[in-house]
Parts: sequence; structure tokens; C-alpha cells
Amino acid sequence: MSTLFIGGLSPATEEIEIAKLIMPFGQINTIKIVRDKLSGKSKGFAFVEMQKDDEAEEASIQLDGEVWQENKLTVKIQIEQPKRPVKPFFKSKPFTSGNYVKVGPKDSQEKHKRPRR
Repeated sequence: MSTLFIGGLSPATEEIEIAKLIMPFGQINTIKIVRDKLSGKSKGFAFVEMQKDDEAEEASIQLDGEVWQENKLTVKIQIEQPKRPVKPFFKSKPFTSGNYVKVGPKDSQEKHKRPRR
């Protein structure tokens, strides 16, 4: 499976329009238009997951730089980055009080207190 990045979309573009654009090149698994969380408007780019790598490459070659709905499209194949291992926020050792030493005065005698007034 390959994922295509499609940039240069108009804010009014819907998933069905992207499907009609990409369908001639092969089978589509998913289409994800990136939208603003508050307004719900398109940010102007989308990700299309295609079944076969060669079909995605052909779509990228044919559509990159094309004018569609009065906008110039940018179509690139998204290369999957190897997943980095997640580092834990804290060490996995459990907290134990046995690792700490009580710190006090060097003499074994207790520190002198001031008398009350």
C-alpha cells in the first residue's frame, strides 16, 4: 500500500471529488482531507491510500503539476518513516525508600535549639 500526498486543493473540495480524480489510476483504500478542528474547513491538502504501489506512482507522475479546479496540484508519494521506539516518561524502576540515606548533622548529637523568649 502507498500513500499519496495531494496539496493545492481548494477549501471546498470533498472526498468524492478526490476519488473521481484518482479512481482512473487504481483502487483507493482511504481518503483523508485534513481539516481545521474549529471551523471544519479544508487546509488544502489530503492523503490518499492506494492499494498498489505502481498505481500510486503512476497517479503521482500524471497529476503532479496539473491544474485542477483552478489550482495547481502537488502530488507526492509519502515515504513511510521507520517507527522510532517510544521512550518512557519515567524510569521503569519502582520507587523505593531503601535507596535514600537520612542526611543530618555530622555529629551524632542533636543540633542546639534556641531558647524561647
